[in-house]
Amino acid sequence: MNEQTNIPNNSEIDQALKEFEVKNNAEQIQKTLEVSSTPEMPKMVQLVMKWSGVKEQIQAEYVILGLVVLMFVASFYLFWGGGSKTTSIPIDINKIDQSKFVQ
Repeated sequence: MNEQTNIPNNSEIDQALKEFEVKNNAEQIQKTLEVSSTPEMPKMVQLVMKWSGVKEQIQAEYVILGLVVLMFVASFYLFWGGGSKTTSIPIDINKIDQSKFVQ
C-alpha cells in the first residue's frame, strides 16, 4: 500500500485498510500453499497449451499422445513400405568380359 496517501482524521478508513491488508496477506499465503502443494505441470504440456490454445491439461496430454502415435505410424510406413522398390539395372550379361572376374 502506498503510505503517502494518508487521509487525516479518518480512523474508519485506516481501520478498514489494515483489515484489508491482513486479509490480503492471508489470501496470498493460502495461494502460495496451494501452489506449492499441487504438482507442477510439465513444460511440454505447458507449451502445447500455449501454442495450440487447449485450455485443460488432460486435453494437452491427449494432443501429445496423438502426435506420438502419428509419428510412430509415419516411421513404420517409411521403414517398411514407403520407399520405392529397388530394381536392377538391365545389363546384357553376354557382353560382359567374364575373364576379369575369374581367377
